Amino acid sequence: MDLNELLRGFRQEEESDLFHITREQYVADRDASTRGTANPSVMNKPFWMFQVGPGGLSGWSARTTFGNAEDPFADSKEPVWCFTRYGASCTKLPDGRVVCIGGEHEDWYDPDFCIYNGKSFPPIMNGQEIDRLQIYLSADVVVFDPPQKSDLPPLLTSESIKIYGYPLDIFPPTDSHTSTYFADPIIGKESIIIVGGLGYAGQASSDRTDVYQLSLIDFSIQRVDTSGVGPTGGTHHHEAELITAQGQAAIKITTEAVKELVDRDGGEEFIKTEEDGTSSTLEESKKSTISDSQESISAEGGRDSDHEEESNVSSTIPREAKVLVTTQESKVFTLRLHDMRWI
Repeated sequence: MDLNELLRGFRQEEESDLFHITREQYVADRDASTRGTANPSVMNKPFWMFQVGPGGLSGWSARTTFGNAEDPFADSKEPVWCFTRYGASCTKLPDGRVVCIGGEHEDWYDPDFCIYNGKSFPPIMNGQEIDRLQIYLSADVVVFDPPQKSDLPPLLTSESIKIYGYPLDIFPPTDSHTSTYFADPIIGKESIIIVGGLGYAGQASSDRTDVYQLSLIDFSIQRVDTSGVGPTGGTHHHEAELITAQGQAAIKITTEAVKELVDRDGGEEFIKTEEDGTSSTLEESKKSTISDSQESISAEGGRDSDHEEESNVSSTIPREAKVLVTTQESKVFTLRLHDMRWI
């Protein structure tokens, strides 16, 4: 998500209200876990608008800039809302608007981990665990209006940006989903079809891939019930493409191949001994080496032969006991849009 690209065509000057924020506004609006109460809720909070604009900061930078720089957690330990995200989707509409959905804020050193909404774990700073802090995922939608054509590029103001929030039961936090623009040729309704997503641990359905439809008229969101055999739950890092299938508009979903490190030979790494050609497992070889070394020390009263024995045996032990293998091949699924059926 390139913010410079989103804001191209606007004048970004200091007189814009997006360049100015007070500590009081930061304190009032910093909480990243704030959700909408309606479908949708307009969330154009001054601090959030500042964060979306060209002067926006990461959660940690905002905390140290507007909070107590000497003790960043003196004011609050809750994650700070920001627009520095991974796994968000940005869709450019035919009229020039750009719609950004979800995403997560996550840096390993940053206590403002935020999936705008996803997995959580306690971050570590200075060797100590920081309690109550999470990676946060976002369930918001940020819309950038295109600049109006004129001789002088228009000034970037808060009127050019809209932020929508939703209750958790309407649209849960998501990242690593896909968003596809769709104009229904029959009723003329424009929408964005949101497929899959990672979200918080245990959030995604285990037996299905969640599908949501975002209206581009009022920006309300509804979960769509699909039929047919689609991808299993937790689909993320996939690709989506609007196509025609069976004479109907459809979205082709291509899942990502899964590769994992697994133990070679089921975790039993076999080696051959040079003396008699017999085979033993890696673990058995290690035990044998220790036993032989102890006997050598006892019999000879010294350590020279011990080092020699360890050197000879360890040279036959492979260092790499795991291999990267494909555990799930990439698959293609097609979602027919007029009846939301996987075909």
